[in-house]
Order: sequence, then C-alpha cells, then structure tokens
Amino acid sequence: MAKTMRCDHIAWMQCTNENNRLRLQENFRLSSIVSSLPDPFNQYPGTIAFYGKRHMQNALREVFPRNKFRRSSGRSLLNLRLDIVSERQDHPILFADGDLTNLESTCFSGTCHMSKTLPTSWNGVDAQQVGRLLHARLAWLFVDVICVFAEDYGGLTGIMDLISRFVSCGSASSLPQATRPSLIIATPSWTRSSTLAVIEKDTLHQTIKERSRAMESVFSSIKVLELTDSTVSSLARYRRLKEVLLNELDHGRIIRLETKTLFLAEHLVAFWMSASRSIASDAFRDFDFIQASRQDLRTPQDFTSHLSTFVNCALTYGCSHTTCSVL
Repeated sequence: MAKTMRCDHIAWMQCTNENNRLRLQENFRLSSIVSSLPDPFNQYPGTIAFYGKRHMQNALREVFPRNKFRRSSGRSLLNLRLDIVSERQDHPILFADGDLTNLESTCFSGTCHMSKTLPTSWNGVDAQQVGRLLHARLAWLFVDVICVFAEDYGGLTGIMDLISRFVSCGSASSLPQATRPSLIIATPSWTRSSTLAVIEKDTLHQTIKERSRAMESVFSSIKVLELTDSTVSSLARYRRLKEVLLNELDHGRIIRLETKTLFLAEHLVAFWMSASRSIASDAFRDFDFIQASRQDLRTPQDFTSHLSTFVNCALTYGCSHTTCSVL
C-alpha cells in the first residue's frame, strides 16, 4: 500500500487535462486514510457518499461533529474523510462529499502527497460524461450509502432528473445487486405547500416506477427522508438523518456478510487501485472483483489440490455441498 505524506488535501477522485486529453488522477487518498487506521487488516470500513451544496455542508457538520471541514480539496469530483469518532472501531466510517453538477475537476500541484496520472482511453467521451461515469462506475462500487440533498438541486423533480443521468451510466459491479449502494434523498419539510408536496411525491414515485429497472441496477433501495423544519436547530434537523444513515450502513454490512463481500480496509485499497486502472482503460467495462482478487496470483497447475482448497474454504464459510457442486 502506498504511503503518503500528511497534508491537508482530501481529494479522492480527480481528473487532469493534459494536452486537451482527460487523465485520471490517483491521489492515494483512500490509501492514506487506511494507513492511518490502527488495524486495517482487521477493520471493515463502511462508506457514505454525500452530494449537495450548502445544505450538504450544514449536514456534514452535524453528522460528523468531531471532524474539521476546512481542509483543502481543490475542485475535485469527490473528497474523502475518515470519521474521527469511529476510526478505532471494527467498522470505521468513511464519508465522501461531492456535487452532482460539478463534473469537471482541477488538480493541485505540489509534493505534499503522492499522486499518479493514469493514462486513459476515453476518446470521444466529453468531460461531463466522464464525470458521471466516474461516479456511477467507479466511486459507487465502494460506497454503501448515497445521500443526496434535494434542496440543493431544485427539489425532488430536479434531483430525480439529475440522478437519472448518472443511472444511465449503469453499474460496473460484478457483485450481487443487493450490495449496490442504497440511495437516501433528503428533502425539506413539506410545510410550505401541501399541494406542492403531493405533486412532487407523485412525480417522484412515477419517475422511479418508469425507470425501475435502470434504478435497481444501480441502487439496492431508494428512500425519501423528510428533514425536520428549518426553524429548529441544525443539530435537531439532521439528527434523524444521522440515525437513518447509520442504520443503512448496518443493513448494508449484514448484506455483505451474507454475500461474502465484506472487505477489509486493506482489500478496499487494492480493489480501488485495480478498478481505477480498469475504468481508465475502458470507461464502459464492468469490474470483476473476483478476477481482480486473482491479479498476480497464478493458478496452480495441480487442479486437484486447487479444487480441494476451494471446496474446503467454501464449506468453512457456510456454502452447502450443492452450491459447491454448481460452482
């Protein structure tokens, strides 16, 4: 795992423009966070991605009150932080933040942290579409919960139209559909107009129904959370949101335990690096986690021994003899 110098930059996902060609910039942000964990070989992080503007920033300060929010990120597609409160727990929380309308990024120059530019094969794909592809087909592979603030994007109608553009990119994950991130849409209180509330809710449900197949391929579930009225304190307004987010992380962890797809922190770093290289070479290629886990590991020529080891491991982790025979 790459070791990085300590600095104030938190950019996780960025592109750079070299001679009018977009390149993927790897800042080793995830690697830096994982290396700071006390026991990354025995910790299983969960990740929440927040999308929004002013209302998102207000929520972040209440959901993660112990973290500092003055660190520089440049104009990145996504930033990444570690929740200070949970860093020593078995399941530390990572949280990313970005803006769904900011689909282009600029990179810092300097030597305060390691960085690497990955060559890309994105000919014919414009910068806006590249941004959407990187969110939907790279970042969301490593996210358990996505929280979007509708108030920052013109309400429910506006946010659903915006999300649909990302959904059209599809998911690149080879893992079971149940492991896709859950989507939480945070909306303001409906007290301003009951008629408007009914119209927006009906429009939302109709949009989800019309695009259900596409939505289900990207999200494991979609929920709308009405925030407390803005007349109360910020702490009170976002208390329920925090509870819902933590519950979603717990539920996602159970699903990943059941599907044998709960990854250690160190494994996440390796998968992230492999997925980054994959999307850089082909933005529309699906990412095979199993194949990536076998990278640089040659299969033994003695298949009898190999199959015996495989079956024993499968039985140890709860697979039935029937399932093993099918595999």
